[in-house]
Amino acid sequence: MAMTKVQQAYALSRLEEIFTRHCEEIKKEFTTPAKSLTSQEKLNLISDGEVNTLPADKLSTYVRLVDAFDFSAYTSPEFTSPEGVKKLQQIQTKYKEVSDQIMLGDAVEALGLLQSF
Repeated sequence: MAMTKVQQAYALSRLEEIFTRHCEEIKKEFTTPAKSLTSQEKLNLISDGEVNTLPADKLSTYVRLVDAFDFSAYTSPEFTSPEGVKKLQQIQTKYKEVSDQIMLGDAVEALGLLQSF
Protein backbone atom coordinates (compact mmCIF):
# COMPACT_ATOMS: atom_id res chain seq x y z
CA MET A 1 0.00 0.00 0.00
CA ALA A 2 1.45 3.35 -1.04
CA MET A 3 1.29 6.49 1.05
CA THR A 4 -0.70 9.54 0.04
CA LYS A 5 1.14 12.80 -0.63
CA VAL A 6 0.08 14.17 2.76
CA GLN A 7 1.31 11.03 4.53
CA GLN A 8 4.61 11.20 2.64
CA ALA A 9 5.07 14.85 3.56
CA TYR A 10 4.39 14.14 7.23
CA ALA A 11 6.68 11.10 7.29
CA LEU A 12 9.47 13.07 5.62
CA SER A 13 9.11 15.96 8.08
CA ARG A 14 9.29 13.50 11.01
CA LEU A 15 12.32 11.84 9.43
CA GLU A 16 14.01 15.22 9.05
CA GLU A 17 13.35 16.08 12.71
CA ILE A 18 14.76 12.76 13.91
CA PHE A 19 17.76 13.01 11.56
CA THR A 20 18.55 16.54 12.74
CA ARG A 21 18.35 15.49 16.38
CA HIS A 22 20.66 12.52 15.79
CA CYS A 23 23.19 14.70 13.95
CA GLU A 24 23.18 17.30 16.73
CA GLU A 25 23.73 14.59 19.35
CA ILE A 26 26.65 13.12 17.39
CA LYS A 27 28.23 16.53 16.85
CA LYS A 28 27.80 17.40 20.52
CA GLU A 29 29.39 14.11 21.61
CA PHE A 30 32.38 14.34 19.26
CA THR A 31 33.11 18.08 19.23
CA THR A 32 36.12 19.30 21.14
CA PRO A 33 34.92 22.22 23.26
CA ALA A 34 36.28 25.70 22.71
CA LYS A 35 39.12 26.66 24.97
CA SER A 36 40.38 30.01 26.11
CA LEU A 37 44.02 30.92 25.87
CA THR A 38 45.99 32.59 28.62
CA SER A 39 47.85 35.79 27.83
CA GLN A 40 51.12 33.88 27.90
CA GLU A 41 49.82 31.28 25.44
CA LYS A 42 48.69 34.06 23.11
CA LEU A 43 52.08 35.78 23.33
CA ASN A 44 53.84 32.48 22.61
CA LEU A 45 51.69 31.92 19.52
CA ILE A 46 52.41 35.46 18.31
CA SER A 47 56.16 35.21 18.89
CA ASP A 48 56.29 31.76 17.20
CA GLY A 49 54.48 33.20 14.16
CA GLU A 50 51.60 30.72 14.54
CA VAL A 51 48.79 33.30 14.20
CA ASN A 52 47.99 35.90 11.58
CA THR A 53 46.74 39.41 12.10
CA LEU A 54 43.08 40.13 11.61
CA PRO A 55 42.01 41.97 8.44
CA ALA A 56 42.01 45.75 8.75
CA ASP A 57 38.21 45.96 8.60
CA LYS A 58 38.00 43.83 11.78
CA LEU A 59 40.21 46.18 13.78
CA SER A 60 39.22 49.36 15.51
CA THR A 61 41.43 52.40 15.85
CA TYR A 62 42.24 51.68 19.45
CA VAL A 63 43.09 48.02 19.88
CA ARG A 64 45.34 46.13 22.21
CA LEU A 65 48.14 44.48 20.29
CA VAL A 66 47.08 40.99 21.32
CA ASP A 67 43.54 41.67 20.00
CA ALA A 68 44.92 42.32 16.51
CA PHE A 69 45.60 38.59 15.98
CA ASP A 70 43.27 35.80 14.94
CA PHE A 71 43.31 33.00 17.53
CA SER A 72 40.16 31.27 16.24
CA ALA A 73 42.10 28.22 15.05
CA TYR A 74 43.15 27.61 18.66
CA THR A 75 39.96 28.58 20.47
CA SER A 76 37.06 27.48 18.26
CA PRO A 77 35.24 24.21 18.90
CA GLU A 78 36.23 21.44 16.47
CA PHE A 79 34.45 18.44 15.03
CA THR A 80 37.35 16.30 13.81
CA SER A 81 36.82 12.89 15.41
CA PRO A 82 37.02 10.12 12.76
CA GLU A 83 34.56 8.09 14.82
CA GLY A 84 32.11 11.01 14.81
CA VAL A 85 32.47 11.47 11.06
CA LYS A 86 31.85 7.74 10.57
CA LYS A 87 28.70 7.89 12.73
CA LEU A 88 27.43 10.90 10.77
CA GLN A 89 27.99 9.04 7.49
CA GLN A 90 26.10 6.02 8.84
CA ILE A 91 23.15 8.14 9.97
CA GLN A 92 23.09 9.93 6.58
CA THR A 93 23.02 6.57 4.77
CA LYS A 94 20.16 5.38 6.99
CA TYR A 95 18.34 8.71 6.40
CA LYS A 96 18.55 8.24 2.61
CA GLU A 97 17.36 4.64 2.90
CA VAL A 98 14.32 5.58 4.98
CA SER A 99 13.58 8.59 2.76
CA ASP A 100 13.66 6.42 -0.36
CA GLN A 101 11.37 3.88 1.28
CA ILE A 102 8.89 6.61 2.20
CA MET A 103 8.84 7.98 -1.34
CA LEU A 104 9.05 4.77 -3.35
CA GLY A 105 8.18 1.85 -1.11
CA ASP A 106 5.40 0.30 0.88
CA ALA A 107 3.78 2.35 3.65
CA VAL A 108 4.06 -0.38 6.28
CA GLU A 109 7.78 -0.91 5.61
CA ALA A 110 8.40 2.83 5.54
CA LEU A 111 6.71 3.35 8.89
CA GLY A 112 8.67 0.46 10.39
CA LEU A 113 11.96 1.98 9.17
CA LEU A 114 10.93 5.41 10.46
CA GLN A 115 10.16 3.98 13.88
CA SER A 116 13.50 2.15 14.01
CA PHE A 117 15.37 5.29 12.94
